[in-house]
Amino acid sequence: MSASSVVGLKGLMTKALMPQPRARRRHAGVEAANFRETQLERVRPGQAVTVHGDAVDSDFAGKVESIAAATGARYSLLPPENASGNYVKVVQRMPVRIALLPGQSGFERLRPGMSVEPQVRVK
Repeated sequence: MSASSVVGLKGLMTKALMPQPRARRRHAGVEAANFRETQLERVRPGQAVTVHGDAVDSDFAGKVESIAAATGARYSLLPPENASGNYVKVVQRMPVRIALLPGQSGFERLRPGMSVEPQVRVK
């Protein structure tokens, strides 16, 4: 192997300064919403969800894929600890995974990290 060769995609050998195909990460169509634990009483996997994208000003259909097994504080590297000695009840947030249905108009404009407002249709 010469100094002017580099390993490309799928192990192919290419020459230096040769154009390379770009590997693009596609939007998976999954959103994570953090609901208060008091809002999850009737939420179940499989229920219909409407997600409003603030930046794209569009509504997207989806469904609840799963509800996390623990709060975000339990998954934290340094979970918050109340050291005051008093018992304070703090409502926790639970991550809810929402799968957006593919093929919707404006879907390609959504990006990871954008603000959205989910609404779950409970029965």
